[in-house]
Amino acid sequence: MKLIKRFILNRPAEKRLAYFYGMVATDEQVWLLRDENGDLLLLDDDDGDYPFLLPVWPSRSFAEMESANIDESYEAF
Repeated sequence: MKLIKRFILNRPAEKRLAYFYGMVATDEQVWLLRDENGDLLLLDDDDGDYPFLLPVWPSRSFAEMESANIDESYEAF
């Protein structure tokens, strides 16, 4: 993993969020994960406030890094 990614992932949540907003504002895009059927990666909400959560990443490399940590096969788009 590149040094910058390790640095960002070890920062407090507020700093990671500021990095995310900066990247999204600059690139004007977010990245998601989908499986071979085209279904999006959705997460369960542990608190029960929402029926599901849709995770997004500020760059392809962060999305692909998360995809590598999931048992199922997902691709970044």
